Amino acid sequence: MIEKIIERNIEKDTGVQVHTLRPGSVVCRYLAGMTVAIQIATTATPALAADSPQGSSQGKAQTQNQAHSFSSAWDLYQKNRFTESADAFEAVLKTTSPSARIYYHAALANFRANRRARARQLCTHIVTYSSNSPESAYCLKLFPELSKILEAKKAEKAKLASAATDSKKPATAKTETESKSNNEKEGDLNEKNLPPDFWASLPKDLREKLKTPAGKAALKGALKDYNKRMAAKNRTAARKVASAAAIIKVNTDDKEEKDEDSKEATFTIDNTLTRGAFAFTAAQIAKDGANGIDQNINPNCWFEASMAALAELPRGQRLLATMIRYGGKDTYIVRFPGDGIEYKITRERMEQLGINDRSLWASIIETAQVMKFPGNAGANGESGMESRLAIGLGCITGCKAEIRHPANCSEGELSSFIGGAVSSKNPIVCGSWPASYIAHLPYIVVPQHAYTIIGFDPASKLITIRNPHGKNSTTFFLAGDTRHQKFEMKEDGVFKIHLSLFKVYFNQVCRSFI
Repeated sequence: MIEKIIERNIEKDTGVQVHTLRPGSVVCRYLAGMTVAIQIATTATPALAADSPQGSSQGKAQTQNQAHSFSSAWDLYQKNRFTESADAFEAVLKTTSPSARIYYHAALANFRANRRARARQLCTHIVTYSSNSPESAYCLKLFPELSKILEAKKAEKAKLASAATDSKKPATAKTETESKSNNEKEGDLNEKNLPPDFWASLPKDLREKLKTPAGKAALKGALKDYNKRMAAKNRTAARKVASAAAIIKVNTDDKEEKDEDSKEATFTIDNTLTRGAFAFTAAQIAKDGANGIDQNINPNCWFEASMAALAELPRGQRLLATMIRYGGKDTYIVRFPGDGIEYKITRERMEQLGINDRSLWASIIETAQVMKFPGNAGANGESGMESRLAIGLGCITGCKAEIRHPANCSEGELSSFIGGAVSSKNPIVCGSWPASYIAHLPYIVVPQHAYTIIGFDPASKLITIRNPHGKNSTTFFLAGDTRHQKFEMKEDGVFKIHLSLFKVYFNQVCRSFI
């Protein structure tokens, strides 16, 4: 029924009959997008679940009186109201242009609301049509089995490349043959280079006949036919070798790329350790540093940024190493500074929470954090009004964090606050404004997100910042800033931003002393 309605509307608006459209045409692609949008709309659920604490009547009122935006849907998610957040994102999908970013957040909300089928459907769409986006990498964290879609696309691409190579080689060979049509190729047999054994094997009368004009012509024709057959045979063999080499190269490249992209920690443990012994050294943590941390499906950037801050500092690396101990067979124990609770970490617990950073020590500490703050419960302090950024930094350092709000500080005050932490090698983190506050500005940071400050140059007033998403970070650029005096994107989520822009894009910055 839906398809018929689409056909009538398209024929009415464009004058093009749907059944005559060419596959891959602009209108066909438009139709495909419309079909996806309608599928999303028809599977959408009410904006508030009937069994929620607010009740069904309040949910209906909210749906009727409030048009959800991306920020309002995400606010519900951060308040652990996952079902309502999923419903809100579904409403957003019906009124905004499709994008990998919106699809992923909708998938994450559905995943947390235990609507796994819907979450997988959204992730499949992202992996299929936005395979190069950061959101595609996040989707593979939620549903690793979707990697088969990418593998199939790579295989198809390699197959097409191989077919194109094969189709060109015979044409090249033909061109070379035509250019030398009247000249004998090197290595071809002719009357002058026939081996002595050939002449010796022939009867005397036949040798005499081959010396006549007719015999010479017959011999020349036979040799030409022989050389042609051998050339064709050699070309076939060469194509097979080239094709095999191409397949080997594609497989090798794919394996190297997959190994690099999926470089994640494997849960290993030395069961010969004494219970209570430190499981990692500061040197092991320093080896990867902040790059050992990649935020995955858990919305805990407020903690991951602080852990990355410690991982970049010598004193911080030693502090992280003291948090992890051997807890008996196949078990680690994590204890945060000033926290008397021991969190037991096993492979099963880590997999259950979907945690797999690049470094094992980072995965172990993150697992303990998610256990301490399940669903971010308690992340806003006892009053429920405290800064998550300050709570995360205080949790991992054991010291109360100092907070500054850039909008309320002069550049001099802010420069002193940031420069003091960086120069003394103490951890410092920052948080960006929600999307509604900076939507009118160039898109150069992820809204309502925590970052690690890893450097500051007072002369140029450029602050070096790292996104805890690591290698999966979104890449930005600032139009018109060709000399990178205000903004410069680096690798693995690292970028530089001028102090004047920092004041506009970030609403808080926290530091602690260790």
